[in-house]
Amino acid sequence: MVKEGRVNSRESYQQVIEDIFGAGVSTFDCSKDIRNNVTGAINNENYRPFTRNFVARLERLRTTYEGHVSFGDLLRQVNIVAESGLWRGAVAELAAYDFLSWKILEGDRILSEPAELNVDLRKEQTYAAELGKKFANVDGCFRGIDVYFDVKCLGDAASALLRSAIKEIVSELDIPGLWIVPEFAKDLDYELIQDNWCALKHELIRAARHNQVVNQVKSNVVKGLGFSLKRGPGVMATESSHNPYRHAEVYWSRVFGHCDKFVKNSPFMLVYVVFPWFNNTLRPHGGESLTFYRALTRRVFCQWIGHKTRLDTVLDDFHSDCTICEVSQSLSGILFLEDNVIQGENPDHHNLIAHMYLNPNAEHSLKRTLFFDFALTSGLDTFDDFEHDNY
Repeated sequence: MVKEGRVNSRESYQQVIEDIFGAGVSTFDCSKDIRNNVTGAINNENYRPFTRNFVARLERLRTTYEGHVSFGDLLRQVNIVAESGLWRGAVAELAAYDFLSWKILEGDRILSEPAELNVDLRKEQTYAAELGKKFANVDGCFRGIDVYFDVKCLGDAASALLRSAIKEIVSELDIPGLWIVPEFAKDLDYELIQDNWCALKHELIRAARHNQVVNQVKSNVVKGLGFSLKRGPGVMATESSHNPYRHAEVYWSRVFGHCDKFVKNSPFMLVYVVFPWFNNTLRPHGGESLTFYRALTRRVFCQWIGHKTRLDTVLDDFHSDCTICEVSQSLSGILFLEDNVIQGENPDHHNLIAHMYLNPNAEHSLKRTLFFDFALTSGLDTFDDFEHDNY
């Protein structure tokens, strides 16, 4: 699969995708060893199960989309996987396409055609216009049944923001052997960090300039956030916690941040992909994860029914008098996919654990489409339509 000799991560990944899709399909520059979690793992013997499963996923997608109008869009995502900053979104999309097409690949009689990918829409068809955007685009549409979807990473935004900011501080201070490790509840609202970052940065710089070997700092800027700072070799232990209900409470408004994707006149579904390399808080089959998924979707679908609260009160970029209730009714459902491609034991399986939640107040219900029947036969681990919990 991968050529012999000393090759960098991008060269290894190039070899993989050209073995599958054909010579010359790669569009990224292999002269520099720019790696990310995926390309690094493919180039690492310790990640053989991941490589085997990921290659099998690409092979299924090639078989599904070869000759299809969206084959070029699929290849574009396959190439983006090699990028340093955009790989997470591409990996999430490939996982979603795998789950949404494997039954078709096996000859499913409910849906015969895979989704068309990278679909452009008029801005008026979604809430893109209300967000000041000139056009709308979603990741896919099942044309025969007029069901649209868009794929998002369910990432740990707070951790990602802190990692990036700490890296910036350590580089700026240039103190030999300096380590800074954050301590916080995993359900901490990342916007608190984002909005107060300048003050946090000054707080950390002051702490780092102290000469202690180990320094514990509790932030006076963001409640519940702390840092351990250490100079030189050694081990640091940190603590974190996660309350799934609190997590849902601080996260629900972020779902509406994607309302430029919500299709107004057809069924529309958000697909959230959970993957350990961009979220180490939510665990597959974890009780807390399932609690979070249901709490989050119930807040989005049911919490605002009958309320007159406008969306622009929680979403600054939204310019309309539409209520949260109105906008929520354009979201027909949310599908969570927990990706176990790293450790999955069966490469012939998609290695995705699926949890689907339908909006009981949706203007265009997925229950009235063939996609509903298709989803129910696709191996859902969890299904909930809030039929008797809609208040």
